[in-house]
Amino acid sequence: MWFLKKRPKEIDCDCAEINRRLVLLDREIQRLERQIVRLEQQIIGQKGSESN
Repeated sequence: MWFLKKRPKEIDCDCAEINRRLVLLDREIQRLERQIVRLEQQIIGQKGSESN
C-alpha cells in the first residue's frame, strides 16, 4: 500500500488519537450535512418564489 510507504510517521499513532480524529470528522460531516440541507431548502424556496 503506497500510503504506508509514503508516511510511516503519521500512521504510527495510537487508537485513542485515531478515535478522537474520527469523532471530530463525524461532527464535521454532520455539520456539513445540515448545511447542505439548509442550502437545498433555500434553493427550493427560491425556485418556488420565482414561479409565482
